[in-house]
Amino acid sequence: MSEDKVRIQVGALIATAEAEGVPAAAVAGWQTLSTVHDYLELDLLVDELAHIAANFPPSPDLAILRGATYQKRCEWTLASDFLLAAITEFPGRTDIIYEAALNSVDAVYYPRADELLQMLSRNVANHPERIQRGMWRACALIGRHDIALGAFEAASAAKSAFAEPQLAFRLQTALTIQAAVRQCGMRSISIGENCLPWMVLNRWGLRADPTSSGADSIFNLAQTSTDGSVGVLADAGVSLTASEKLDIIKNPQGVPRPINRPNQFDFNHEQGRLWISDDYAELNKRYAARIDNFQTYLDGSARLFVHYTESGSSFARLTDALAAINRDVNYRLLILDAGEASQADTLPGDGRTDYVHVPRPSSDYIWFRPDSLDSPEGVEFEWRIAKATLRSFEMLLGQTLVDVAKLETDHDLSRQKRGELDPKACRAIQRS
Repeated sequence: MSEDKVRIQVGALIATAEAEGVPAAAVAGWQTLSTVHDYLELDLLVDELAHIAANFPPSPDLAILRGATYQKRCEWTLASDFLLAAITEFPGRTDIIYEAALNSVDAVYYPRADELLQMLSRNVANHPERIQRGMWRACALIGRHDIALGAFEAASAAKSAFAEPQLAFRLQTALTIQAAVRQCGMRSISIGENCLPWMVLNRWGLRADPTSSGADSIFNLAQTSTDGSVGVLADAGVSLTASEKLDIIKNPQGVPRPINRPNQFDFNHEQGRLWISDDYAELNKRYAARIDNFQTYLDGSARLFVHYTESGSSFARLTDALAAINRDVNYRLLILDAGEASQADTLPGDGRTDYVHVPRPSSDYIWFRPDSLDSPEGVEFEWRIAKATLRSFEMLLGQTLVDVAKLETDHDLSRQKRGELDPKACRAIQRS
């Protein structure tokens, strides 16, 4: 769509607000939003909606639409901040709290998301299925499986379609694993290539508290390659955001974002003008904390570095890079290789590297898409990753954390009814 056509459409919103009121303009605005995709065109819509908000009576429906417009521009930070203010302006609107929570997860404002999801959990049984499902997914991603349990139980009691047996298995297993991880103090650290080592391990309870500031690290939410990971590890990430290494790229919508060119390290969760303005000031502020955290991981308590790849092969260089920056040997490296063929025979015999070949369930499987990751095949794929992580934990600690065989026996998916979940067992795990 051309900018001129967008101007005509957004100009019509003011006429609608004048003639029929702001709620009617909000409805028309949703129709416009569905047809506008380009970043600069979305700018026009953002400006027009702001004009309506400034010149007409306050409307919660318009507030949600404005948040969705920021979200569509992939500017989750702006969406989260805007919707958080809207919660105060329009108290009691569950839909605003919900959208603020989801955007806060995408913006990596995990403590804020945690607080908002707790607000939603107080009346979870009365929420529509859409909100229960979104809560459950968001809670799993930030490691709040206790809140996810409430949302899943409510959906299961209402016989919601999404309360499927493989998802019950993942939730109850995550509660069991997280209780054990909290007790032993084990730390798992992503080192690329993408967000999978962060997201999947969180979903399965393999981190004690992903919402803590100490868990925020360099590779958690970014895209690179095995070679790129090696390059970043060379100085433990210290020069990752040095201005001479940064450049700007755009997604298909035209949304700008930074990239570290030498290592092709794509800051794909820092999209929009906020992260490239003022000589990358906000990017540097965020990553200074992440780099500092990464430095603290390099000695002391037992730790597992996790690397996922679909095409990497520089594994010897990866192990060498880790050995060079770690200040003691109280660590292991787990390589999760989703490539077509196993490369186990190429690994160095350093005694601290574990390798697992985890081919994707199918060629069209996309690990971050809900329809893929929530499918029985997706849960089985992630469970293989979770089991491999547990084995590496146990080799490092010299002790068994959870009885994997018992978990699989207790939750035989072939015998489960739709949405079967043992609430008493889950609550007992929480209390322990």
